[in-house]
Amino acid sequence: MTTEPAADALARAGQEIAHLSSLPVMDGRLLKIIGEPEVGSQYEQLSALLYADPALAARVLKVANSAFFGGAGAIDSIKRALEVLGTAAVTGIAMAASLDGTVSQLGTTHMGFFEQLRQHSLITAVAARQLALRHPTETWTPDAAFVLGLIHDLGWLVQLQLKSDSQVPTVGAPTALDRLVQPPPPEAGHALLGAALFSHWGLPVEFARVVLNHHQAAHDRSTSGHQLLAVADRCAHFHSDRLPEGEPAAASDLPLHQFRLTQESLPQFAIEMVSEALLISALVRK
Repeated sequence: MTTEPAADALARAGQEIAHLSSLPVMDGRLLKIIGEPEVGSQYEQLSALLYADPALAARVLKVANSAFFGGAGAIDSIKRALEVLGTAAVTGIAMAASLDGTVSQLGTTHMGFFEQLRQHSLITAVAARQLALRHPTETWTPDAAFVLGLIHDLGWLVQLQLKSDSQVPTVGAPTALDRLVQPPPPEAGHALLGAALFSHWGLPVEFARVVLNHHQAAHDRSTSGHQLLAVADRCAHFHSDRLPEGEPAAASDLPLHQFRLTQESLPQFAIEMVSEALLISALVRK
């Protein structure tokens, strides 16, 4: 449950976000689909979006036909992709394909950082999906876990926009571009801003709750989403071009056994996730 101080901080961050000159968005239509509670409406909205955007549809089909989705057979149409993979999976693929536009909208000045963020997010998403397959829960299906991993660090973009708008002192959060050595505390950094952003967008409340705490230590009593994201985020740190967030959580401090992993097996698992993410990255950029 969210504590009162955290709730107050979240409310203040939401006020800051409401006054930003612009917001980091992947695609407002995709975000609306995630927040839509009715499955039939999700299907209709996503179908309409992809049929109206042939370039995005083509990239979605490339990933849908990849080994990442289990070689489900030839998927040659959006209708077939939705039938075989489901709305949540196709939405996640579309979000991955639209990530370039998200991380580049603040201009070219910080493109190196944007590329790190893009790769980190995609690796975390791939790892989160695989971890959810290893330890299924009602809340975090593999496809919901993929989306969570993909968008969990968008708070960094809010920080950059706050800095651009000269509003950073209000929140008191440094950015990765300030040569941050340790990550800011969750109540004053990108985790808070990400959670406030998701609340502003009207995403399911569990997304905001998990992202708010994702840099706090995860243990056996943590929520399933917190455990999932903590391990997935740790996997992304095995990539050489990683975000400057400070040292990640030690493997010994993660609930690895929940996902049939050990300290010894984690590095190999993470390397496999990095490789898979890089393949998907290539597909969605073609």
